[in-house]
Amino acid sequence: MPISRCAGPQVVPGCGWPNRWEPLVAKHVLYGFYKQGPKPLSHWQAYQERYFCVNAARHMFRALEMLGNPVEVDKTLRAELKESRDLHEHWDENMPAFNTTPRPRQPQFPSGRAFADRNPHRGPYYPDAWSNHGGAKITPNVSATQLRGVLDAVEAYVLEQYPELQKYLRPRSEASPWIIDEHGGIWPRPVNSVDVEPEQDR
Repeated sequence: MPISRCAGPQVVPGCGWPNRWEPLVAKHVLYGFYKQGPKPLSHWQAYQERYFCVNAARHMFRALEMLGNPVEVDKTLRAELKESRDLHEHWDENMPAFNTTPRPRQPQFPSGRAFADRNPHRGPYYPDAWSNHGGAKITPNVSATQLRGVLDAVEAYVLEQYPELQKYLRPRSEASPWIIDEHGGIWPRPVNSVDVEPEQDR
């Protein structure tokens, strides 16, 4: 079997992986800003889930490369997720440079240097970062909203090419942890809120 034929299954079954990380970010924001809900668990839980996300993203990009990059992906999004994967994998070599302010030195390796050049005042190790312009931030320049747009496009392409993978998809039934206001701002869903934006059930 050609290796490109194996690439499709690397993409589709994992396309729902932000679903475990985003609710943790919403809980942190909801408690930190509004003191609603129980005090969240340590942010290390969100750190672990986001680590799984950046790893899955790296595998997705590798699979897309095998398929000839049929889906357009923003260059910064692709680069920053790939760099974040490397920086989390080699955290012991990179955390001292990124978690000290002012930054004492440039990171030693190419992924760290590229990330640092793009983000002179921000690092890759903040798992519960959020902005009302885009929601949870998986990296300083990549929001969960942007990532989900890529996932939707990738999923649509792969299912068109490999419809037999449809049976492996999880139902899109989970309510979003976010609400969108009339100005397009993204905010954590208040406790006991029952309004669900259908387009966000992903």
